[in-house]
Amino acid sequence: GKGYDIQLPSKKFLITSQEDPKNLPEGAWLVDKLVPTNWQERNADIKLGYEISKNQNISLAYQGVRQQDVPRYDKLATKEFDKFLFDPQNRDLVYINYTNNQLSNFINALRLSLSYHSQKEGQKQQKAKSTSYKEVNDITNSKGVSIQFDSSIGKIQNLIYGFEVYHDDVD
Repeated sequence: GKGYDIQLPSKKFLITSQEDPKNLPEGAWLVDKLVPTNWQERNADIKLGYEISKNQNISLAYQGVRQQDVPRYDKLATKEFDKFLFDPQNRDLVYINYTNNQLSNFINALRLSLSYHSQKEGQKQQKAKSTSYKEVNDITNSKGVSIQFDSSIGKIQNLIYGFEVYHDDVD
């Protein structure tokens, strides 16, 4: 059957399976549609690979996402805000991977990754029944390196070891 969420001013909610609930707690309202939940988005992925030799490969990749006017549903449905949008939400990731599957007698394989991730996130906020309007922007740039080694330590045992390091610049 059809049911409703019943939102309460205390940010709690009730769920009912009644077709048309009559006795709502004071100040409560019905939520029968998830609105607003739409936004605009563009994204792209590209990856290039090159086989250096029989045992060595390198790949370069890019992923990008652009989103505008993304509503924060939980803040709007509870009527805490009249406007709460993420705009913009821009993300870019570039990485390069190098693999060598026959490095030495002790190290059977090496995987090396270098990455750069940039994220710009903005917010447009207006609390319910307020005339003040707030815009917030955060920019985060992350650089990373990851290295992994595979070594045989017995007839059927492998030792996998390595490390990852990331550095974030937040503005």
